[in-house]
Amino acid sequence: MHTLRVIFVLALASLAGACAHKKEATTQPSAEDFRNPQWTSTPLKFEQKPVAIAEGEPPLAHIFTSAVPIRIVDVTSNAQLAATGVGERTLVSIDRLRGVTIGGQLIVPGPLPAGHHFAIYVDPTTENVQRQGIGLPARIDQPQQQP
Repeated sequence: MHTLRVIFVLALASLAGACAHKKEATTQPSAEDFRNPQWTSTPLKFEQKPVAIAEGEPPLAHIFTSAVPIRIVDVTSNAQLAATGVGERTLVSIDRLRGVTIGGQLIVPGPLPAGHHFAIYVDPTTENVQRQGIGLPARIDQPQQQP
C-alpha cells in the first residue's frame, strides 16, 4: 500500500511539473496574415563569391542540374574564355584538344595551351539577405516581393 502511495505521489508531481513548464499558447497566424504576407529582410554579413565547380588540367566536365550563370577561366593565364548562362541538365566540358563545349556546342575551339589549369565557375545570382515572415510560401519561380 505504501508503494502505491509513493507511485501516485510521484505521478502527480511529474504531472504538476509538466504543467508548470508548459508555455502559454502562442498566437496562431490568422487567415488575414496569409492573404497579406509580411516579410522582413536582413542583409547577411558575408560576401557572396563565385564558386569553382571544377578546376584543374583538362579534361574537366560538369553537368549542371539547374540554370545558372557560369564562366570558364584559364587559371594559369588568368584569362576568361567564356561567360554565359546554362540551362538545366547542361554538360560543360573542357578538353585540351577539342576546346570548351557547352551543351554540345563548341564555344572555344582547341587546342588549349598544354599544362594550363582551367576552372568552371558558377556566379552568385541571389540577393545576400535572410527573409522571414508570415504568409504563403514563396514560389521558387517568382521573385520575392520586397517589403
